[in-house]
Amino acid sequence: MAREDWRAIVHYIDKDNPTRAKRFGPELRDKAKPLARLPSLGRGGRPGLAEWWRERVVHPNDIVFYRVLDEARTVTILRASKDGLRQCYF
Repeated sequence: MAREDWRAIVHYIDKDNPTRAKRFGPELRDKAKPLARLPSLGRGGRPGLAEWWRERVVHPNDIVFYRVLDEARTVTILRASKDGLRQCYF
């Protein structure tokens, strides 16, 4: 599922800015993929969010918000877009 979500994000950006999509795709993958193995890479404690949400900056304008589900060894990514919030799993 994560690969399909990643492709959908890149495709969405590609509609408006193909050049940016080509750069952003690898940036997003390189920052989000290690979270499944090392969830502490991100930081917690953003005001206004529940304490279990963590974040990792992908780019100055793009932040991945996620929570760790220890029992499943899964990282849930909460992605915000103009269409609303969506969960992606890595």
